[in-house]
Amino acid sequence: MNFQSSFEDNGPVVFVISNKTASKRLVRVVGFANGVIKRVSFDSLSVQHVLKVDMMTGEQLTCGYYCENELNFVFGTNYGSVFFANLSIKNRTRIEYATYCRITNL
Repeated sequence: MNFQSSFEDNGPVVFVISNKTASKRLVRVVGFANGVIKRVSFDSLSVQHVLKVDMMTGEQLTCGYYCENELNFVFGTNYGSVFFANLSIKNRTRIEYATYCRITNL
């Protein structure tokens, strides 16, 4: 395995957030500095979904929060922007799409 290749593609990890403190399904959202967000299952050790957020030049993700309903999450950037995101899930496993709302200059 070449971990360096993955590092160059996604950049450094800036947050790993959980949906629940005591959940039967161990699902986490992993955010990378360059705007890649991965929804990861720790039960099966697999990446379930990969999302890419459009950001301005030089902007990087810095922090995030994942709601207990496993659909909503929020993340911030070093430019003072906050993204509110919602996943549209069909049949509990398949993400149809993700919608974002960006609030700038906070």
